[in-house]
Amino acid sequence: MWVRIDEISFAADRADDVIAHTRNNAVASHQGESFLGFRLLVDRAQGRALNVSYWDDLDEATLNDSGPITDSPAGAETTVVRTNLYE
Repeated sequence: MWVRIDEISFAADRADDVIAHTRNNAVASHQGESFLGFRLLVDRAQGRALNVSYWDDLDEATLNDSGPITDSPAGAETTVVRTNLYE
């Protein structure tokens, strides 16, 4: 199994928007037969979060590398600080 962790940053006052966007859009956008699950860990005060996804296949875990994400209607703009993969 592979675990992909994307560390993201955002305006601290937009934490609820980031959580809503993740719940309503981001999780559903993970595709691939090897996708096993997803967790979002949020530090509201610092405006940071960890997107943790679980995969059976390394190629699928790295297929959609994240870049800056903007959900304009909700105003939830995030920046990927770093991405790490673990086996």
